[in-house]
Amino acid sequence: MNLLPENPPQAWLLGKENGFGKSGSSENMKKISCLIGGWLVGGCLGIFGMVVAQDPSPEPSAGSVTTPATAPGTSRKAPTTRRAYPPRLLQPHVFRTINPYLDMMNLTNIHDIEAVASQSEEYDWARAISFRSKVWYLELEVKPMRVMTVDLPGRDGKLQRRAVWYLLYKVRNPGQVFVSKPKSLDADTTALLEKLQEAGTHPLLDERHYYEIGTSKEDLRFIPIFELQTYDAYVMDPATRKEKAANRRYIDRFLPIAVQAVKQREDRGRNILDSAQMSNRVIRPGEEVWGVAVWSGVNPTVDRFSVYVSGLTNARKWFPDESDPSKGVYKYKVLKLNYWRPGDESPLGQNSRSLKMGAPGVLDYEWIFR
Repeated sequence: MNLLPENPPQAWLLGKENGFGKSGSSENMKKISCLIGGWLVGGCLGIFGMVVAQDPSPEPSAGSVTTPATAPGTSRKAPTTRRAYPPRLLQPHVFRTINPYLDMMNLTNIHDIEAVASQSEEYDWARAISFRSKVWYLELEVKPMRVMTVDLPGRDGKLQRRAVWYLLYKVRNPGQVFVSKPKSLDADTTALLEKLQEAGTHPLLDERHYYEIGTSKEDLRFIPIFELQTYDAYVMDPATRKEKAANRRYIDRFLPIAVQAVKQREDRGRNILDSAQMSNRVIRPGEEVWGVAVWSGVNPTVDRFSVYVSGLTNARKWFPDESDPSKGVYKYKVLKLNYWRPGDESPLGQNSRSLKMGAPGVLDYEWIFR
């Protein structure tokens, strides 16, 4: 079969004279194909070598973080680069600062050791004993309470769209640990105490109850307990057939999926810890740590609720028993945040702006002993 045109151009004619045309064998065509293929392969390899020689592994940019990833076909981990987000810049007064209301009287508690003092009059020394303790505290700032919808796994293992209430906060170690030390009394104070004791005006005014306050810097841990308590959820009393208040308590839950959703919404560039992670974190003097408390399954019809925060201080107070003053119990200082949500029940996409700190007739927050 003749593949050349009937009237070939001059180039083909020259080729035929040199044995590369029709008069040549098929082996000549194969030689030409091999030459052209070799030129193409050589050119591709050259271009590839130039690209590799420029920069085979570029340095990560300033806004990226290198994380290990498994290389194909190997058990070792090769570095990969992902983007790191800077912390979000917040306007002033976005966080609400909580005043710790320090009371130096919390450094000491005076009460009897009734189990010893009741034995006989010889053990009167066991009455009005001063129990001194080292008191520390953490500074707290909170953002407004918010609500968001998150896909959480249900009992059957399937994801369900549910409403999650969360409180974003940050704690700081001010580096002040208060310690009470016995104080020696001068001659004038001792004489005054003797006169008061003789007159029986104040038998507790003796040298045992005089002390001076010092401060020290120590590493602290925040072991938080966030308890959300509602006040206006009603149920039917089967006995009286009337509605009665059923105050329900919701404890901060361990929901990693919800915490990640909160982080994506609030600040992707900051490390936000849940309560379990916060408990394992040592806070050094002057250091500030961010955290979040989350609740799910909160009654959407609630109008008034409070959040009790435990673990911000170790201050405690002795409360004698009303029926038997010789007995009593220690109660610890707890922060109570009061909230108000006016309106009726809302769907899953509840409006977070309706959650307001404070309520008509109550304080925004208060310190209590419980």
